[in-house]
Amino acid sequence: MGSEDKMEYTAIGDSVNFASRTESSNKPCGTDILITQDTYNLLKNDYIRCDENHFTLKKENEINEIVVEMIPVEFEVKGKGAQHFYGVVNMPQFDIEEFFTTSDKDFKLDSDCARCVGKTGPKTLNEVRNLLGIPIPEFESVNLNEEENKIQVKK
Repeated sequence: MGSEDKMEYTAIGDSVNFASRTESSNKPCGTDILITQDTYNLLKNDYIRCDENHFTLKKENEINEIVVEMIPVEFEVKGKGAQHFYGVVNMPQFDIEEFFTTSDKDFKLDSDCARCVGKTGPKTLNEVRNLLGIPIPEFESVNLNEEENKIQVKK
C-alpha cells in the first residue's frame, strides 16, 4: 500500500486476526508465549510429550522438545470454534550457551540466563510466571471480553 514516495506493507486476513487475538490473550492467560490448538496439533506427535505419542519422542526430535501446558479454559474463536491455547514452558534440551557462542565467542552464560531455558529452565507454567513476575490468573474471573481481545471464554 502507498504511493511512489511512501510504501507501507501490512498483512490482513483471518490468519492475521487470529494471530493478533492469540497474542492479546497472553496477558489474561498469564503467559508470555501462547500457541493455538492448531499449532499444538502440528507439533504434538514429534516435539511435545503427550498422550498421543505415549509421552515419548523419537531420538532425533528430543533436541527440539517443547514443553507446553494447556490453558485450563476453552476459547470460542470466531471462524475456528472451540479451541484450547497452550502456554509454552521451555525447550529443555536447548543449549543457550551454545546458541549464543556461535555468534559471540566471548559470550558468558550468567545464572539468570541459565534458569530461563534448557535443562535448568522452568518445568511448569507457574514457574515461568514466577520467573517473569506474571501473576497467576484466576481463570474463573479472567475477562477475555476486553475491547482488545475478541476471544470469548466458552462456559
